[in-house]
Amino acid sequence: NWVGISGFTIGYFAPATGLTSKDYILDDYATEKNTWNGVGTSWFNAASWSKGNVPVSTDNVLIPAGKANYPTLSANAEVGTIEIASGATLNAGAFDISVSGKGAVWSNSGTFDPGTGTVNFIHGVVTDILTTTGATQFNNIYISANTYLRPTTGSVIKLYGNAIGELSSIVDLSQFGTVVEYNGSNPQYVINPSTIGFSLTGYHDLVLSGSGAKTLYGDELVISGDFTNNATLDLGLTSTVSFIGSTPQTISGTVAPTFNNITINNVTGVSCSTDITINGELNLLSDNPASLDKGTLNMVSAKTLNLGENSTVTGIGDVTGLVKRSHTFAISHFYAFNTANTGVTFAEKSGQTLPTSISLRTTIGTSPDWTGTDKAPGASTAFPSNPIKRLYEIAQSDGALTNGLFRVHYKDNEIPATVNEATLTLWSRVFNGTKF
Repeated sequence: NWVGISGFTIGYFAPATGLTSKDYILDDYATEKNTWNGVGTSWFNAASWSKGNVPVSTDNVLIPAGKANYPTLSANAEVGTIEIASGATLNAGAFDISVSGKGAVWSNSGTFDPGTGTVNFIHGVVTDILTTTGATQFNNIYISANTYLRPTTGSVIKLYGNAIGELSSIVDLSQFGTVVEYNGSNPQYVINPSTIGFSLTGYHDLVLSGSGAKTLYGDELVISGDFTNNATLDLGLTSTVSFIGSTPQTISGTVAPTFNNITINNVTGVSCSTDITINGELNLLSDNPASLDKGTLNMVSAKTLNLGENSTVTGIGDVTGLVKRSHTFAISHFYAFNTANTGVTFAEKSGQTLPTSISLRTTIGTSPDWTGTDKAPGASTAFPSNPIKRLYEIAQSDGALTNGLFRVHYKDNEIPATVNEATLTLWSRVFNGTKF
């Protein structure tokens, strides 16, 4: 690489003999900050600033700790960059702040009260990356054309309102540990980061909270970290939510979300600690984690994956835990449960009544607790002591004289080394209400 330098006078040359030298280096040029000094509370009082002027679009602004007074806006303000130190406060009121600089443009270790205003990132040079650090509660955020915004690792961005990006802006919310939380009390759009004005990499951690209803803007939502839903959420009838992390991901929250499609492409898996419903396709694109003790999607504890009447399961992975279908069942239709290859098909039979609900709990990685000890009625030998470590528990509600074929599966890497696959037999134990 090379750098052209103009307007710089070289005033020293080494003599013809000897080793005397003079060194020159290249480094960032740190401009003087325009620092708040706490004279009153008006942002627009020039006496309150170290440079003697109200901040302009080229000023790097510092709100330091330890001041008796802190600024409140009474009109729209502009800065180049802004830093709010730990213990410091900035109140925006009903007004906007326009940020024009580059690099670390928003650093918040203190308190920013956004009021009802908007923070505008308006640098306009897409080859310069703007970063934010710290945890900040915003009202609205606007990203102008040709502006590239990338929160740093561990940043937290909370929104009472909405985020808007122009056609040529780029917003990268996927940095590891970056959290975006929509927490407004009024209706909010959850911006799909692959729509116009946002990057294709999606969110890292996404949190939905607050009393306002959330609606997905667009048909795709990509998450590489954790998803927490504590709000009313409308994902639409055609959307796909994709979990694409490279470390274990979670779905959690106090409000059970309803999805259309879910795709999981994460070899370390996704764990779900809340009930969820899928009405479209569950695509288990990744295989089960290498630990062989849970599926690509693992329903934790008693949490339930509810599949709609028209839902399908595709891909090569499993769902471990509880999967339930509660809808009208039809004859000769295959209803998948925890994998594309596990499910039930009902056949014609005179006098039968089909169930109103079927539940399947799948456990992998451990053997049933009755293997190797109990004996089947009338048998002289115990149940197998070296089974495939996979257990299916099936229950139905209602129905009588049901004629159904339930298909289950296992994976080749689950077969014990000493077992001949050609002689595998399905073992079952039935509870009659009193005993097994």
